[in-house]
Amino acid sequence: MVGKREEQRCAVSRERKDRYVIDGPANASTENMQLVTPTRFPIFLSMVIVDRNQPETQREFLTQIVETLGDLVEDFEIVLIDNGSDPQARAAYDALARVEGIPNLQVYHLLRRVDAETAYWAGIENSIGDYVLAFDPYNEELTCLPKAIELCLAGTDLILIENQEPERVKGIEALAEHAFRGLYRSIYGVSLTERAAQHRLMSKKVISFLLQLPRPAIWYRVLPARAGFATVTLTYRAPRRKLKIDHNLATRARRAINLLFSSTLAPLRFVSLLALLGSVANILYSIYVVIIAFSLDSVAKGWTTLSLQQSGMFFLISVVLFVLTEYMVRMVQWSMGEPPYFIVGEAVSSTLTRHQKLNVEAPRADDQ
Repeated sequence: MVGKREEQRCAVSRERKDRYVIDGPANASTENMQLVTPTRFPIFLSMVIVDRNQPETQREFLTQIVETLGDLVEDFEIVLIDNGSDPQARAAYDALARVEGIPNLQVYHLLRRVDAETAYWAGIENSIGDYVLAFDPYNEELTCLPKAIELCLAGTDLILIENQEPERVKGIEALAEHAFRGLYRSIYGVSLTERAAQHRLMSKKVISFLLQLPRPAIWYRVLPARAGFATVTLTYRAPRRKLKIDHNLATRARRAINLLFSSTLAPLRFVSLLALLGSVANILYSIYVVIIAFSLDSVAKGWTTLSLQQSGMFFLISVVLFVLTEYMVRMVQWSMGEPPYFIVGEAVSSTLTRHQKLNVEAPRADDQ
């Protein structure tokens, strides 16, 4: 993760617009790669880490992280989210924040275990730094952090840091994940691999935007990259140490369904479209039945009446379903509670054609 630094510098090359690649060995990690920065960045950095029932391993990680951040930024805090650990592990996490423990550490204990997005958002919401870094020490490296901070100071709002080392996912789970990512890309035109990386550096502007949403824990991974914020993706490759804490098929399937149905109205719109197509198809079928009844003499007795009755019933059902779906779409839109607008920046002309505005009354001499 982070360790002894040697005299080796990472080269950063521009691959395409809004995307950088960290050049180096295929299995490069910060154990053999130096985080080079001429001086410490004058920022207050918050790092959010989620862990569960592994206090001893986390102590080693935190010790190395503190050394790295101390050489990289002027001030920092580490927000450790205990994701529903056992009482013994909870006490061990508390010990990390004592006088003889890890400096600049804050530990928050969650009452019960939650998904990774909710746990990370709990830490982000309670952080006070100028910039907030969501970090997984088991699967990510700090190789790209200096470049990410430089980009943030240059005006970038969101830095996505992607470890291109494939996760250890096989079989049905890998196929299901690939299918879901393809479906999400077809709906939104956004790649979850590139635009929803868990490892990210965010400015307070992005966090303020997310705080206006009713359930930011669902949105924070996908919405900022789609909302128009200045976004850059940094990529690197480093070995992953363990599976993610919530890495199992049932949990990942539940997260995928929540993400799809919570962040888009496409499923409801699809149902509405099917209802509309069904009503049109029943009208066409009724016309077909009438044509057959008048053009053929060999039609069975009662077939025309029964067919028209069935098509009429299905037409009414389709119309009712279409109307109900459209009302549900409106209700879901209102319940999402998205802000109608969010100002991400402001610029005022340096040249004014009139110094005294007509709608601003100038003070009169007798009033002074």
